Amino acid sequence: MMALIAALVLTRTAAYTSPRAPVVAGNWKMNPGTAEEALALAEALDAVEGREVVVFPPSCYLEAVARKTNKNVALGAQDACVLAESGAFTGAVSLPMLKMPRVDYVLCGHSERRSLFSDDDDAIRAKVRGALDAGFAAMLCIGETQQEYELGITDDICALQLAKALEGVTAAEMANVVVAYEPVWAIGTGLVCPATVAQRVHASMRQRLRATYDSSVADACRILYGGSASPLVIDGIMRQPDIDGVLVGGAALDAATFNQVSNFHAGWWRTRSFLKKVLHR
Repeated sequence: MMALIAALVLTRTAAYTSPRAPVVAGNWKMNPGTAEEALALAEALDAVEGREVVVFPPSCYLEAVARKTNKNVALGAQDACVLAESGAFTGAVSLPMLKMPRVDYVLCGHSERRSLFSDDDDAIRAKVRGALDAGFAAMLCIGETQQEYELGITDDICALQLAKALEGVTAAEMANVVVAYEPVWAIGTGLVCPATVAQRVHASMRQRLRATYDSSVADACRILYGGSASPLVIDGIMRQPDIDGVLVGGAALDAATFNQVSNFHAGWWRTRSFLKKVLHR
């Protein structure tokens, strides 16, 4: 009984208690339009105790944003060229060029990179491999199109993309991989992916990781929801047991909105794994 009371008291001070530390990531894409706007946005971001806040500014702003953001807000690059460390690759930014203070992540396989820049499975696998080898964490995006969703092959598409991108990645290296599920059909279209649907897909991906690696890797891997998210829906999303955070786009461009998302309240019942562990000691 005392263990139960202690657990409930702890829950009141920390709404989200999970074996996996939640991640709230913001992809600025090709925004904002000026360095001044980027710095103003960076300065207004909150760090939130107990969860990892990450932003992905355009590469040209990374160094300046690193100087202005809260030191507990992590940074990432939206993409990287893995063809070479340097050379005749006009417009490209290589992984060694991204080695600067506070830059911890590289985004790999974002749906816009797949659709607009023709990043195929081989390119995405190379970027995941390159990011890990260079000492970065890889945030791997996978997800289905509207046609694939309507055909009922979401799980198959996600499993295939996951398997191809993680080919050659060891169980130990999975500690530096975060997966983001992007239902492409629910990004900027006005369509909504219900939290329960996202949960089912996340659970399927976690099961796939369990089959590929083992339970310890699957249970530790953080899987984010990468569809449209806002302060109005974030609490419902984060109540799902296999959703460990979000990767947002538009909501990341307004500091007040992004800070609200970062400060989500998941509700006491997400602590059930914690309670079970305490009560069985």
